[in-house]
Amino acid sequence: MEKAFQWLTRASLLALTACGASGPQISEVQAPDASAHAKALIVLPVALAMQDATSLDIAMRTDEVARWLLAKTPQPLVGPADFAILHPVDEIGVVSADTDLMSHAVALGLPVREAVALHILVTEQRATNVRDIQDIRSADPKKQPTFRQHGLDAHLRVEAWLSDALRGRRLAGLVVELTDDPTNVMPGGDPRPGLTQAIQLALNKLLEIAGPLLAETGVRQTKGDGLVDSLPTTLAWAAPGKPSWNESNKAKDELVREAATLALWDRVAPNLTGKELFVASRNRGVLVRKAQGGLQSGDFVTSLDGQPIATAYQIDRALQVAGQTGAHAQVLRSGAVVDVALHGPLVPAAAP
Repeated sequence: MEKAFQWLTRASLLALTACGASGPQISEVQAPDASAHAKALIVLPVALAMQDATSLDIAMRTDEVARWLLAKTPQPLVGPADFAILHPVDEIGVVSADTDLMSHAVALGLPVREAVALHILVTEQRATNVRDIQDIRSADPKKQPTFRQHGLDAHLRVEAWLSDALRGRRLAGLVVELTDDPTNVMPGGDPRPGLTQAIQLALNKLLEIAGPLLAETGVRQTKGDGLVDSLPTTLAWAAPGKPSWNESNKAKDELVREAATLALWDRVAPNLTGKELFVASRNRGVLVRKAQGGLQSGDFVTSLDGQPIATAYQIDRALQVAGQTGAHAQVLRSGAVVDVALHGPLVPAAAP
């Protein structure tokens, strides 16, 4: 019966692909065993095997994936804010060997040995028509202005799979391929909306086929609504062999660096007030934009139960582990440090 279900899942996805041959192509589908269940989900850095990928690109794509999973799955999440990777991101195969996560398992309070890891590998091939490499914005008013020239087609291949954290055995996975126009961007927004679409499509399909593996084994305490992850932590993160954003820009004028940082804030959390920007740019923690669970709008959460935090998924995980006892939060509020008792679930207050 189980094998029949896997065969039907694979067949239905391939049939969907065949019907839309000009759109995204889905292949290499592997469904999990019905007996497998994940008690936690490890989000590995997104491996961007692309020529111009930087540490910031990898970090921000990984943050986007983590927040997507926070909204779509129930398991406690563990991410790059919790561990260090020991090899290039596209060479991580076994979490227990290629990261230092196992040394933090007790402190995290999670059954890491019963967790599954999410791997995402993105590769790209670009085709260029030399005759089309010209700036046609002035000639074609219908074209949206971009910072790049027209005439490029990119073939994206996104591999997404889940593996067990201890041995690296692949449990479920698939491949999504589609064509993207890397010039179809707007200043200040998502630098590659086509890449975002490809990754989210792969995640959606992976969750569809990995239903038994990701069955309800946790109770989400926050989905990240109204919470903004620490951008300073993202800017300081470095992939092995690549400098961090801070390192790449340390020689630039301070005013130039601040302008670039403001542009990044506009991508992750548009329309922040000057006060919010001042606090969030100078501290590592989570900014509260919507009041919830004892937290007020404008609060900045720096630690939970004495442990520094930088992401919404760390807040969720701490509340899942704490259960009914809740967690003790240290918060920056109006220039002062205050203590707040947190109990989940955290639900943003309704707008007046």
